[in-house]
Amino acid sequence: NQEGWEKGNIWENINLFGELILKLNIALIGTSFFYTINRVALKLFEVLSLWILVFLLPKEDIALIGISVGFISILNILNLSPYRRIFKSYEQIKDRLNDHVSAYILFWGLKSIAMFLLAIIAGIFYITIGYPQELFIVLNGLVLAYLFGNLQLLMQEVFFVKFKQKTATLFNVLSMIVFLASLLLLVLYPSVEFYVTLIVLKAVITAAGFIVLSKTDIGFIFSVSRDAKKLVEDAIREFAIYDHVIGASIELVSKVFLFVLGFFVVKAVVGDYTIALSLVNFLTFFPLIIYRTTMLAITRTSTVEGLEKVLSAFTKYAVIFSAIQYVVFLLVLKFIINNVVHDGVGDIWIYAAMLGLGVTVFSAGQPIHAVALLRADISEYFNKIILPITGIAVVGYVIAAYFSQPIFTGVIFISAAIIINVLAYLHIKKHAKVRIRKQFIYPEEKEAIRHLLAKIGVVEKNKA
Repeated sequence: NQEGWEKGNIWENINLFGELILKLNIALIGTSFFYTINRVALKLFEVLSLWILVFLLPKEDIALIGISVGFISILNILNLSPYRRIFKSYEQIKDRLNDHVSAYILFWGLKSIAMFLLAIIAGIFYITIGYPQELFIVLNGLVLAYLFGNLQLLMQEVFFVKFKQKTATLFNVLSMIVFLASLLLLVLYPSVEFYVTLIVLKAVITAAGFIVLSKTDIGFIFSVSRDAKKLVEDAIREFAIYDHVIGASIELVSKVFLFVLGFFVVKAVVGDYTIALSLVNFLTFFPLIIYRTTMLAITRTSTVEGLEKVLSAFTKYAVIFSAIQYVVFLLVLKFIINNVVHDGVGDIWIYAAMLGLGVTVFSAGQPIHAVALLRADISEYFNKIILPITGIAVVGYVIAAYFSQPIFTGVIFISAAIIINVLAYLHIKKHAKVRIRKQFIYPEEKEAIRHLLAKIGVVEKNKA
């Protein structure tokens, strides 16, 4: 019942991986359930908003959005997120959670001011080299929405660790519905500037809403403590710096080509790639859930044998789900494009297919990436693997765009994903002393499945 989802009564002990005996909490299951609902709603929102956007705006306007998204992927390098310590070290900081969250919000404010000033400078630069003035508005508007979106993510993390994901999900769904309804106003005012205005309003109102809800639902009150600076510094030193630069680098590889293409090819090509990338983003749905679950399992594993079982099991899940959803994606891709774009499929199909393959390859290696972050040498992982591959990929994007070969952008993206996965696996074999086992399913997995089926009434408990 609903009360069970919220209160968190302790479930039966389940032998999940090898030596590990986990006590699964009903509140954790409920939080995961509502997190999944939140992801489903988000993807549905992206589908509908993309359809409305592409149907009502010309590709030249969509290209301006794509260029801005590419710039944001570069700006994201500066988006250090100390708040991720909330998830990683909740038990250590929960007694002073208000002080920590307040310090992180203060850091967000100072960081956002600096990043927005950089966006203004970039917008002025674009105008001076001949881009339309609309790009200045689109770029700075989307950056502003991105910054307030970061505040929303910060507060959502607090709701997540406090087992209040239901509240966050319901509020997110409500804001998405209101925004989708407002997008219909584009029929009356079909301009990219009006679209950006709506995006900014949604981001600001949603972030403000989470601040208000945090007071009533989790008792958060903003107050800056005397050691606020130290709290932020501790969070950055503990994990945030390398976690951030690795995430930003991967984001750069997957989106910066939009920024690069904007300098060398016609805006229609950038528009096609922007649409393709928007479609491909749906392929991250299941892999992200698997990735978060893998990290949670790793934090509860203390032996090499247990870590190998986590790595092997979740890599299996990642490969299977990634492959299945890519096949389905290819089967429905032409149909989706025909119903989203009103002037034909064009090159969007091939762009989306190639970018989708790159995302699928990387998604299959997400558990490997999780082990590299949490149990291997994270500094070496960044300095010797992520950073060099990112640099080479960006140079490759520039060369491909300069010689007007946008198709090779997809080839470079796929190659980068393959190389990252291979080198990451070699890295964890060396530093974490683990490998992927060939065994397809473990007895512990069967036991966990039987317990789950018994809990939901599919099989009798005495048979579980």
